[in-house]
Order: sequence, then structure tokens, then C-alpha cells
Amino acid sequence: LEKFLIVGLGNPGPQYELTRHNIGFLVLDFFVDALSLNDWKKKFKGIYLTANIFDKFLFFLKPHTFMNKSGESVKEVIRKESIVISSTLVVYDDVDMEFGKVKFKFGGGDGGHKGVRSIINEIGDRDFWRLKMGIGRGGDTVDYVLSRFDEEQFSLLDDFLKLASDAITCFLKEGPSKAMNEYNGRSVIAND
Repeated sequence: LEKFLIVGLGNPGPQYELTRHNIGFLVLDFFVDALSLNDWKKKFKGIYLTANIFDKFLFFLKPHTFMNKSGESVKEVIRKESIVISSTLVVYDDVDMEFGKVKFKFGGGDGGHKGVRSIINEIGDRDFWRLKMGIGRGGDTVDYVLSRFDEEQFSLLDDFLKLASDAITCFLKEGPSKAMNEYNGRSVIAND
């Protein structure tokens, strides 16, 4: 079975639970809940769980190092579990995309995201998959990403997480090109 690592980025601790910066954690929770998986274990400076589905051995990881050290956790898993860098998908928030939009991307820079920067720096490679979750922007970026979803965003959050979860399922089952064609630019907010 091909090993595949899916990383959701966020910050540990109850005060960060429903903040925009934690959308990576929220997507992973939604995805594994839908599969009735919940046996998270502590290791690799984070929590992880594994599953054999879609003809793959999937490794789900939520780093608990705080965002700007996410790479330490990711590096440990990649090294100890011998995971190919290009068989890694990192799910995280993107302030440059409007709220509700999803987009897969392979490789490239960190786009100003400290979690992604930490992963690139720690593993010394940028050739991994990303699923960017648009959270829009507002005021001071740091305050904005660390604050909770506003009422309108919160009302759409479940649909947004489901969209991302469906996108990941497509990515794992049908492959990246199909997932990109089908989901890139898709949004939970209807465009007029």
C-alpha cells in the first residue's frame, strides 16, 4: 500500500479551537469523523491516527508544536515512517483566497504562511501537496487569523469542511489532477 501523509495545520489548546488559523485541524477532524475514526495517539510532537482506505495507508497528523514550528512534527513522521515528500498533503488557511474557497497546489513557496514555511525549512523540500482553505482577510492579519470565525463564516463552516473533505476524498481516490479539475476554485459561497 502506498503511504500517504495528510497534515492539518493549527494551534493546540482550547483557546485556538475555532479560530481561522485552525481550519487545517478542523478539516482533519471532519474527515476522520466521517470515517468514524477517532483513535488519535500522541507521538511525533503531535497527535496522529492511521487508516487503510482508498487502497492507501493513510497517516493523519495534527502537529502540536504551535503553527510556526509545524515542520518539526512533520519531519519526524516523514523520517520515521519513510513517507515520500510528494505523498504528503498539507491542509491550511489562506488569507489570499476569499472565505469558502478551496484550492490544491503542488510545490511552490510558503505564501507567507508560517506553518508552511516551517515545513519547507525542516524537511528541506517544497515538493509536497497543499490544500489551501480560503479564509479571506480582515484588519491586522495576525489578529484576524487567530480570531474566531464571524457569524456568517461560522454558519457556512460545516459546508466548507465538507467541501474540503470531499476534495481530499477525490484527491486520494481519483488522483490529484482529477481533484484539481473538480475542486480548484470551488466555493461554499454561491457566485452571483
